[in-house]
Amino acid sequence: MEQDTIKGIAFDLDNTLYPWKSGLLPRIMENTIGFWMKKYNITRQEYNERRGPLKEKYGSYMKGFMKECPNFTYEEYATCISDGIIYEDFLSQDNKLKDMLNKIKPSIQKYIVSNSPMNHIQQTIKALGIESCFDGIISLCDFNGEHCKPDKIVYETLAKKTNIPLNQWIMVDDCSDSLNQAKQLRMKTVHICWPFNLSGTCGFDHCENGLIHYLPLDMFNAFSK
Repeated sequence: MEQDTIKGIAFDLDNTLYPWKSGLLPRIMENTIGFWMKKYNITRQEYNERRGPLKEKYGSYMKGFMKECPNFTYEEYATCISDGIIYEDFLSQDNKLKDMLNKIKPSIQKYIVSNSPMNHIQQTIKALGIESCFDGIISLCDFNGEHCKPDKIVYETLAKKTNIPLNQWIMVDDCSDSLNQAKQLRMKTVHICWPFNLSGTCGFDHCENGLIHYLPLDMFNAFSK
């Protein structure tokens, strides 16, 4: 990484602070898919067929479904995706993750920047036992469902909210689309790689295979001087 002073680290949530194998995200996705199938009165196959064109048009298929749904309300969506889920059935207190986060220098701001609704984020970090580790959260509710990563405004909101320019942030994410936008905005980029998302990993400042727990703290702390 370039020798810029780092004053903040932005963490994605799903597939970044906890792994896919926990089973939580697949369950969330089933709720989300069911929500859109009901809203659009479509089958699962029709849902899958719409994803590609919507991503191409809007930058993410989730944003596309929101934009083109005539009777969409963010509040209904935010409630639906966590409906019936007991988070502690999927996640447990992660002391190793908490220790890693707490070892990052206090002078470095730690934010969650997620495309998930706030209620999902809060229940997730509570189940992981890391709710005290962050200085703030930017979620889908900040934009009432209008914007999500990789929209430029999401990153600009982080800079405005913290008064820290984007070239002094590290973005930690599992999504290459989100990281590519972050890189264009001069953020440092760390890709959390899983077997299903290895494409597009070239060109980021650091790639970590699997669990976030093993990120080298020196990478964060050395640039905070």
